[in-house]
Amino acid sequence: MEYQITFRVDDPDVIFDRVEGQANYQVKNEACVPLTPVSGVKVAPSKTIALHARMVDNSTYQLVVFADALRDEDYFGLGVCHWELVAATLIGVKDRSSLSSGVMASNIYSGEPSVLRYPTAWLTAPARNFSEPGYGDAAALNGSASMFTIEARSKEMQK
Repeated sequence: MEYQITFRVDDPDVIFDRVEGQANYQVKNEACVPLTPVSGVKVAPSKTIALHARMVDNSTYQLVVFADALRDEDYFGLGVCHWELVAATLIGVKDRSSLSSGVMASNIYSGEPSVLRYPTAWLTAPARNFSEPGYGDAAALNGSASMFTIEARSKEMQK
């Protein structure tokens, strides 16, 4: 299954120098995974795949993600491992700082919009070594009245 995710920034002053995309996957059935030496726990494999991010205009970007991008296979001789899409993320970079706008798989499959809020101060803050994650709840911005949002909507692509 192929999904197109469209990200819209609601502030015309937010223009990225570049955008990147990624999809995160994880094995959903740990029974196919061997125990980790020493700790004796099972750690489900995960994988991040780079996605092409397309700029539609200065405030709209798109990613295409495949729910079935990874092959279900018997990697460890313990049965077939089944991969599932966890999330897709648009990463916007401006002046060596970045922000990430992630969309969970449940929103991708349902087409329900995902809205994340960011402090407008991010636009003028000095470069940081971490990515601004965005917040689903405006209260998490500690009363900052100055914010912008990125809304993501997905649709399943027809073959």
